[in-house]
Amino acid sequence: MGQRQSVKAESHGGIDIAISVRKNHSLFPNKTPSVNIIGLAWDMSVLGSAFSDFEGTNCNASYEVYPYYDPPEHYTEWRAQGFNLFRVPVGWQHLQNELSGELNHTTLGHLDGLIDAITSDGSTAILDVHNYARWYCSVIGQPENNLPWLSNKTVANDDFVDLWVKLAGHYRENPRVMFQLMNEPHDLNITKWPQTNQRVITAVRALNATQPILISGTQFARLTDWQDYSQAALSTIIDPLDNTLYDFHQYFDDDGGAYGVCEPWSTFLPHYQEITNFVRGSGRKAIMTEFGGAPVEACVELVESMLGFFEENRDVWVAWTAWGSFNPGDLYLTLEPGSPFSTLTEVLKRHAPLA
Repeated sequence: MGQRQSVKAESHGGIDIAISVRKNHSLFPNKTPSVNIIGLAWDMSVLGSAFSDFEGTNCNASYEVYPYYDPPEHYTEWRAQGFNLFRVPVGWQHLQNELSGELNHTTLGHLDGLIDAITSDGSTAILDVHNYARWYCSVIGQPENNLPWLSNKTVANDDFVDLWVKLAGHYRENPRVMFQLMNEPHDLNITKWPQTNQRVITAVRALNATQPILISGTQFARLTDWQDYSQAALSTIIDPLDNTLYDFHQYFDDDGGAYGVCEPWSTFLPHYQEITNFVRGSGRKAIMTEFGGAPVEACVELVESMLGFFEENRDVWVAWTAWGSFNPGDLYLTLEPGSPFSTLTEVLKRHAPLA
């Protein structure tokens, strides 16, 4: 999504649909589809600034865009379609007003209500910190990789550990919550990024929090870039409970987004095969928490092929999520049956386990 080479723009106001394809995982006894409920990440910029446009370069709150609390219908409408894994992206600044501060009680109260609703009827929630490995332009634990003309702030690894220790402590009694440490890291030192993740994982496990943890590589977690940029580094991460999954994203045009036509599945298949073989050999599992395409036949064929691939490799691929939007002209998913933007929704619904 977007027009840039090093930055993948994604739509705000979207919804993610996910489906599990692994049948022997405790959280996923059958196929498990998901919806992203993104009101609390609506205002996050690609540089990790809150209250900002996605492509904004402001390293403080510009107050051009605001988050919102999703109504229960954003969960129940998709649940009624058979989807039962719900990704909940949240801007870090809405969880803590300041680095290493207390959790924001207003945000936490809303999350508690939403996550309780999701998990009380047997669905699973993915709690996703949606900040692109940044806090107002500052890369976590890597001040040398801040954009110097934009930010001189420092966000330490300890700040990131503090966030997740508090979140994990709050949700550790709910086994149906998964922890996605960070959405779409980019433009950072990949040899340092696993060290940051390792510190968080070690601290979370020290709390006796046993939930699955999702870790993401650089280059916006793109599957097609993972082998070249992230595979070797992320392989060094150790989870004492062996319950950490590799997280991937993939969009199907030639600009890292979901506009226009999709390239053929044959373009992507070798990457999927190689990564699947690697993950299988590593003993870990994989999950795709974002993908997308336009409402055209080429994208329908590609998505069908990809979902079939996941089914054939269900020993590796635990779940998938498709990104969509409420806004026409962005990324396309809708439950409105008369809309052309329901094209991919119909593909996903055919794979919903509870429909």
